[in-house]
Amino acid sequence: MSITEALEQIKKTDSERAFRYIYDTSYERIFRTAYYYVKDDEKARDVTLDVLASLWNNRKTMIIPKDFDAYCFIITKNMALNRIRSSKAEVQYDIEHVETTYAETPEQQMIDEEIFMKYENALHKLPERCRKVFTLVKEDGKTYAEVASLMGISTKTVDAQIQKATKEIREALSAYIGKKTTSARSIFILSLL
Repeated sequence: MSITEALEQIKKTDSERAFRYIYDTSYERIFRTAYYYVKDDEKARDVTLDVLASLWNNRKTMIIPKDFDAYCFIITKNMALNRIRSSKAEVQYDIEHVETTYAETPEQQMIDEEIFMKYENALHKLPERCRKVFTLVKEDGKTYAEVASLMGISTKTVDAQIQKATKEIREALSAYIGKKTTSARSIFILSLL
């Protein structure tokens, strides 16, 4: 089943099975996007569940998007930023930091979002084990030995998976490597390679 087919089933027949398919295939990506903005596991889970609940609650009136990943990215980003702005517990500096990061110039904002989407798409296309190894080492900062122990594989396998993932992601982002960027997110993503 494709995402488009699942969305059509949800819209036409309220299919919980189709919604579960979308939930299972999209949760990780939505969570990672939300986490980038809110920097907190619990808040990122809340945003992720809000995005998915919104999809279900608006199923009868939704226009099925041609690019579901881009649609989810925009919805997640907006919900995450709204949560930051409306949260009374947030420090004012954090709100200003998020707003200025994404309000530099329209061109830089567009490039930053392109880099993030290309990174996410490349990551999503990797085999599951390769993606998990890459995110554990590069994003979560775990050592090769920790990942090997956690996943029950050798450190050589971890190294091979990192090399494979880095090569694939580097190819996807080749147009941006070496170019100057002022966005913290783009700098972080490009530093992984």
